[in-house]
Amino acid sequence: LVLTSNVTGPAAPQQPLLVQVRTNPDSFVFLTGIDHSVNLMKTGQDISPADIEKRATAVRAAAAQGGDEAFDVGRWRNSRNTDAELQKSGLLALTDFNYVKDQPMMYFMRANMALADDAVMEMAPMAVGAAKKSMPAKPSKPAVSRDGSEKSKQKLTVRKFFPESFVWTWLKTDANGSASHPVTLPDTITSWDITGFSLSADKPLQASRSPLNIVSRRSFFIRPVLPYAIVRGEKFLLKVLLFNYGQANLSVSVTLANDSSLHLLGSEGFTRNSTVPAGSSSLVVFPVEPIRLPAMRLALQAVSLVPLDNIGDSVVRLVRVEAEGATQRRVATALLNLTAGAAASARLAVNFPTNLRWIGGKRLVNDSEYARVQVTGTVLGASVTNLERLLRMPYGCGEQNMINFAPAVFVLDCLGPREATPDTVAKAVRIMKTGYQRELTYRRTDGSYSAFGNNDPAGSTWLTAFVLSIYAQAAAFIPMDPQALAGPSLDFLLSKQQPDGSFAEAGRVIHADMQGAGASGAAGLTAYVCASLVRVIRSCRRHPDLSCSQQAVGPHSRLASALRSGLRFVYDDYRARPADFRPSDLAVAAYAARLAIDDDLGGAGGPEGAKLASFLWLHLYEASRALDGGIKRYWPGSGDADGSVETTSYALLTALARADFQTAAPALRWLSGRQGDLGGFHSTQDTVVGLQAMAQFARSHPGGDGVGSVTVTWPGQPEPLRFGLGPANRSLLQQREIGRGQAARALDGEVFVSGTGSGVALVTVAYAYNLLDSPVGWIAADWTRRGGVGLRLADNWPLGGFAPADGSSVEVAVCATANNGPGMYIVSLSHPSGFAVDEHTPVGGSVARVESESDELVFYLSEISLFHLHPKLKDLTECQVCLDCPQCRKPTNVEI
Repeated sequence: LVLTSNVTGPAAPQQPLLVQVRTNPDSFVFLTGIDHSVNLMKTGQDISPADIEKRATAVRAAAAQGGDEAFDVGRWRNSRNTDAELQKSGLLALTDFNYVKDQPMMYFMRANMALADDAVMEMAPMAVGAAKKSMPAKPSKPAVSRDGSEKSKQKLTVRKFFPESFVWTWLKTDANGSASHPVTLPDTITSWDITGFSLSADKPLQASRSPLNIVSRRSFFIRPVLPYAIVRGEKFLLKVLLFNYGQANLSVSVTLANDSSLHLLGSEGFTRNSTVPAGSSSLVVFPVEPIRLPAMRLALQAVSLVPLDNIGDSVVRLVRVEAEGATQRRVATALLNLTAGAAASARLAVNFPTNLRWIGGKRLVNDSEYARVQVTGTVLGASVTNLERLLRMPYGCGEQNMINFAPAVFVLDCLGPREATPDTVAKAVRIMKTGYQRELTYRRTDGSYSAFGNNDPAGSTWLTAFVLSIYAQAAAFIPMDPQALAGPSLDFLLSKQQPDGSFAEAGRVIHADMQGAGASGAAGLTAYVCASLVRVIRSCRRHPDLSCSQQAVGPHSRLASALRSGLRFVYDDYRARPADFRPSDLAVAAYAARLAIDDDLGGAGGPEGAKLASFLWLHLYEASRALDGGIKRYWPGSGDADGSVETTSYALLTALARADFQTAAPALRWLSGRQGDLGGFHSTQDTVVGLQAMAQFARSHPGGDGVGSVTVTWPGQPEPLRFGLGPANRSLLQQREIGRGQAARALDGEVFVSGTGSGVALVTVAYAYNLLDSPVGWIAADWTRRGGVGLRLADNWPLGGFAPADGSSVEVAVCATANNGPGMYIVSLSHPSGFAVDEHTPVGGSVARVESESDELVFYLSEISLFHLHPKLKDLTECQVCLDCPQCRKPTNVEI
């Protein structure tokens, strides 16, 4: 594969470029164009001829020994072959290897080859489309001055499009093996690496031997040095580098536009003059302070002071500006039941803090308020839209990885043919496949699962049951390895059942409520495992291709026996000591018992099973609490008198299984009011079980066609917000941005919601604001404790916990403590403006994992008694934020 272009020598930003391809006739060619500076950070992300040759050498060596490379039928047990496995997995093979195939697969390949054009079209060149929208159709043609440098007699063209990739597309060559792709170079002064590979029906895979390198530059240009983000009010030095590749010295004037988003410090004004030597660079500095959210606009222009030269450059960049303090997110939700065709209304309380002074050690950050209104015609609208970001939290362990995987299963399961749009299905399936593959990395050699796989001393009974339960339900939508569901993992789980029928925790408990306290601990875990066993049995019955034998799912199988023994233990344990049972244990037990009697799963049906389920449900219902005259109903959790999302969700699932909608509807109203603006709940388990319950409600109680309208008003509003709902947009999440600052504060108080039509409508007001600790809190080393965990800065560190370690870095000393015993603790440190991670506490001991992101450092700790973290942050001196006084750098956030 040979790549060339119509450009000889250096090109200029916004110059048209024609990428020319030469390879085998009638080939599909896939091209990428990446900024060379990005490739310098990480290599090995492309297909190279060396990679192809390495694989081909291995194939030839296998063939010389009489084998059929990786596609040898004889290497598969149980008479399975590669062709059958690929077909079962929904994969299409394109290869020139010695391929063992059968007729059905060949038919499958021929049928899909006809669709190859459409399949490849899914790689739509989005980056190219964006480039075309952002680039001028006819860029100005550079002229040459008397010293050989560029000049233009036209107005300076503003550079403001700086992508990391500008080519991401596919082509098809003609009968001569040629193709071309026109594109416009972005505004970045850089070197672009264009690479590609090609596929054809009768020729080997081809790849470009070296990138087509396109240098985009100007004889004179400016480059502002900018931080990733900066906090409003922080004073920093905007450094502007001036580069002169011409043959003569240049005298230039650099001007920073006076914009309302910034404040210029000092008395030198908005213009700086500088002399740039030939073939060299110089620097000018503007001390600035961002004063407006959410971005600071930096418009820079440099022109020659000699009129005859007529040399210049103009750049516009946006810098993200964050509010001071820590963001507090709140939601107010109303579920309007329009199933009877009558109008419904509700009042939502929106409460912004009013303290603009230091009260209780904190104050409201001015203009940090933000609000938006969301409306959907199903209880899952927000969750469907935000499947990939249901919670604002890291996803770095075996439990948290399930936060997207599990809800995708529930959402796809509840959506009917009318609502499961191709985009929704594709997104959900992609999330499930990614989550499934990632979760397998946390599987230990004995089949169990734990927070960090084989890095943990033992697998977790609870997490293994959790994962198998989700696998069982996901098998309806994605290819599933039978050994992942009914293999060693299931054997591990059954091996943890004790002679009395209970299940014991083998490893470290992540979800602490499942461990419990005293006599009820084993009952809660046992009930949870029983519910998972029911899911596995159902899946094996419904999907024979999972190779679950009749011995695994029959009434006399190990699974059925384990299920009956487990439920009997829970029942006997509750009758012996009902006062020791928590509502959370009772809720899981009632749900498991109800699941087991459906279709007589595990032989748990009949009068005895029904009696057990009814007995547990009766006592569970008695533990519920009503609100607003019975309009809402919830169940308390362990030490949570205000209500537990997880416990209420299990109760809702049980009520739905019993077709008790009089109990289910009030529980759903309470539950929907606890959702976050992205559709998730407070924690991983709350989100997983909560969305499972809401999805089951939507499936069991669809509530009509969802035709109608919703109106949202508040005092002083010039015009009501109106949302239309119908079959076409019922499951979509409609959003209206209210704005920031005073625009958001207009909602403070009560928001009135009304709806007409049929079906249901979920209306949410999502609002947020920032609170800032008092200056005393920035320096004090006192413990901040809540919910059994605590944080503080070390006593001997000065302002904000920062201590200079050398001339270019600082070390942060953070102490963390917890009295909840082993579990999963996450400590996150937001980067101070202008800093990035240099060194951090290594993995080992209680530190199970460390993630360094662009804006924060995250530690995963398996347990804490008293733990010290000493991350070292290097100063990005190019993006210098003033350190001279406490007022210059705003405090950063540390969370546990």
